[in-house]
Amino acid sequence: FELCLRLNREESLVAGPSSAMALAGAFKLVPDEPGNVVVVIFPDNAFKYASSVVKHLPGLVAQGAKPAAPPPNPQLDTMKENVRGNPDLTIDVESAHTQLQNGKPFVIDVRPRKQYEEAHVPGAVNRPLAELPENHTGLPADRDAPILSVCQRGNASLSGLLFLKSLGYRNVRSMTGGTLAWREKGFAIESGAALA
Repeated sequence: FELCLRLNREESLVAGPSSAMALAGAFKLVPDEPGNVVVVIFPDNAFKYASSVVKHLPGLVAQGAKPAAPPPNPQLDTMKENVRGNPDLTIDVESAHTQLQNGKPFVIDVRPRKQYEEAHVPGAVNRPLAELPENHTGLPADRDAPILSVCQRGNASLSGLLFLKSLGYRNVRSMTGGTLAWREKGFAIESGAALA
């Protein structure tokens, strides 16, 4: 509390929900006229307070504003690049097609539902990457079962592979080039609603 009070009084920084509420009151005193500019500065760890401000002052958030992009994650990016360069963890579309003709691996398409419904690898099960942590039902019970992680270009499927590996699946590969490369080769596609 003392730190927030000092930041508020001495530095004119909003620190904590109480200060944010006081700031909201101050906004009411500033006339809404062209040319008036209000600058709000938050301290380094204001993120834990931001949700409180938005909750109590919903009018401060612009209508239809898009959420900010997630912060870069260099460690995750490095892991994905390591996967991309590992032939034991990736598979080209021709080899994936051959596997599908012979061994029928489980195919998980990690693209958003709309992209999946437009066109997908035959038999692929749709589990959008953003929903995968909460919805990984229907995955093979056998942790050694062959699984192909598929997306549009072969980028998001790398994250899908890493997630499946974290669940203990040992035979997962990411399809290089994704469904775009699959279609360029003229391989069959399906369209329509997601399979369960």
